[in-house]
Amino acid sequence: MAREGVRLTSQALQQMSAPRRLATLVATMRDLEATTTDAALAMFGSLVGRANLRARKRLDETILASADQGRERLVRIAAVLEAMTKALRNDKDVAEAVTSVASIELIEADAQLIRRTTKLQAGWQPLPSNFHIRRSERNSRIADSNSGFGRAWQQLAKAVARRCAAWSY
Repeated sequence: MAREGVRLTSQALQQMSAPRRLATLVATMRDLEATTTDAALAMFGSLVGRANLRARKRLDETILASADQGRERLVRIAAVLEAMTKALRNDKDVAEAVTSVASIELIEADAQLIRRTTKLQAGWQPLPSNFHIRRSERNSRIADSNSGFGRAWQQLAKAVARRCAAWSY
């Protein structure tokens, strides 16, 4: 009936008896509802996929930039250490040798960054044994109806439930 309702013109619908016209229109509307729900779910999946891809690209770019900066920093530190050892072996001024490689401010910034990153790493701990429980609690908080994401999630769940119910008729 739904396929018939989509094909029919308004004149053809007017020629039908009232109960048949109503049944055809209801079947057509249910089919259109299912079609639009499917399209909305597909669009949502596409949007989430694109957002995930963009985020992954940004993360990759950040990691590459961080690796390049770390490599430059290590090369600079190695050059400073070489300059220091050469100056000490040749009884020359160490400060002059170091500043010929890089400015004191840059070396100080490198040192602060290295200290900061090693402090973070020293504070890392293994995941607690009840991590999965905490993750499920977090997921229930995300789905909380007070958050914007929770409302969107509930609307999506309702659309999926409607679609599942439509499949069963």
